[in-house]
Amino acid sequence: MILPRLLAAVPALVATLTWGAWVSAQETPISSTQSDLTSTPIAIEGLLTADTISSSLPQLETRLQPAALWPQPGAAPAFGLLDYPGVAAAAQTLLTDEYPDWLTMLGEKPEAQTLPQNLLQATGCLQPCESQKSLLIVNPQQQQVYVAMVEEGQVIMRPSLMSWPDAAITPLKKWLATSTHN
Repeated sequence: MILPRLLAAVPALVATLTWGAWVSAQETPISSTQSDLTSTPIAIEGLLTADTISSSLPQLETRLQPAALWPQPGAAPAFGLLDYPGVAAAAQTLLTDEYPDWLTMLGEKPEAQTLPQNLLQATGCLQPCESQKSLLIVNPQQQQVYVAMVEEGQVIMRPSLMSWPDAAITPLKKWLATSTHN
């Protein structure tokens, strides 16, 4: 007699767990042939469309920014070199009107490499790479930036080559050798 009553309670228990409704066995009579619980089907096709979901979510800026103005000396940066405000401002100051072209050639996410004497380097290009290429060298200790670009066979370097650190000359020569051969 107890077993049929327990088996009769299973649909109510499943409904309780599935629909989140609390059914008290003392308040609701349970029958083995008919459940007193009623369900209303809900059409969810329209609720889960991409347009409905994306239009209801706020647009958030998910790009992380570094806390420092300059990367730490002696370590590969956790961010792109131009994500550091000090580096970006220094490059823009050096290049002035040429900055947008240089930035386009450098690319969206240039990978930073470490050089001797804690210098950092990033390069990028547009096709064909031989004639449209950018170079960025950063000295985080002295908070200095050195930039170069090749555009249609012309080499632009800022500041002048005499101001570049000795440790940057070999990577600059290597970069120039792959940039200007015709």
